[in-house]
Amino acid sequence: MTSYQLLANAIVQQAADDYFNILAGFDVSPPESVPGRTNKAVLEQFFHSEYYGLLTNVDPKYLMRKIKEKADSMVLIYTVGKEKGSSRYFVCKVDDPTPLTPAFSTKKKALHKAAEMQDMDYKMYMKIRRRDGVDNERT
Repeated sequence: MTSYQLLANAIVQQAADDYFNILAGFDVSPPESVPGRTNKAVLEQFFHSEYYGLLTNVDPKYLMRKIKEKADSMVLIYTVGKEKGSSRYFVCKVDDPTPLTPAFSTKKKALHKAAEMQDMDYKMYMKIRRRDGVDNERT
């Protein structure tokens, strides 16, 4: 790949990442763009622009649909609870405090297991927890 192709890919990737973060409800810094326009509108305009067409052959409607599908799947299913009178943690469903796993010695280990059960990496799992304002623990 040439340097120009790498740059073009990086531009499209950054736009896709920003679009995903907006649709998933994660914090993003506002673009230096048209006042009164939302980040989402600016990015959608970019995906349908001639400039985007120069950078990639990926169909913008397809890309936007796939990003939306991924963002829509970012729902927290598992969280952690704390055993009463103990410093041990377990994984449970967000709406049901019944333990689904044996107890873990640390909260971080339980959070890693919850992320694994959710089939996502730990960083993304924690991002969703912060977005949703999930309680630190259930007792």
